[in-house]
Amino acid sequence: MTDLAVVVLAPGAGGRTGPAGLGAAATADLRRLLGARTEAWATATAAPGAAYLAVGPEGAGGDRPAALETFSVEGAHAGERRAAALAEAVRRTGLPTVLVTEAPPALGPHHAWSVRDDLADGIDVVFGPAYDGDYYLLAAREPHRALFGLDPAQWDGPEVLQLSREAAMAAGLSIGWLRPERGLATPADVAALLADPATPADVRAALGG
Repeated sequence: MTDLAVVVLAPGAGGRTGPAGLGAAATADLRRLLGARTEAWATATAAPGAAYLAVGPEGAGGDRPAALETFSVEGAHAGERRAAALAEAVRRTGLPTVLVTEAPPALGPHHAWSVRDDLADGIDVVFGPAYDGDYYLLAAREPHRALFGLDPAQWDGPEVLQLSREAAMAAGLSIGWLRPERGLATPADVAALLADPATPADVRAALGG
């Protein structure tokens, strides 16, 4: 079995903002739920002592997960901060590393199995596509800087995944893919998750379904 490090990225460290548009109280509750689910996934997936939370210079902006060791990263944009988080985890552990930029409600053991399987087969980088054009997860054997060399303005656009894939291919890196997953950024995302029988029961309850 391939040992992994896992880094959950806070928004200030290149992570995505997560649930929105559900009302202040519901959004806060759902963020706490998804945060707890992500913490559990990270600790279950990572080798012992290799599960981290990366924060920006301003800190975590809330309660820090007790099971995740925290480190801070800096950078002028999301790409630089993601690159710094990947490099720091590899430096600390020497292990292939998973970056979780936003945990979809469906994140589960099958994602970890697929990442391990691809990396064990020699794949250089694995992407988990998000529906909005970014990726919810990236796993890499080494801290390849080419993956994060997009123009700074492109990190806020809808083509992050496509451009990252092109950068990986240009660098001669082999690519693996996880299945696309939906986040919770819009009312349409909420409706789609409520209609999906595979949505976890606790997430469904938090959405009012």
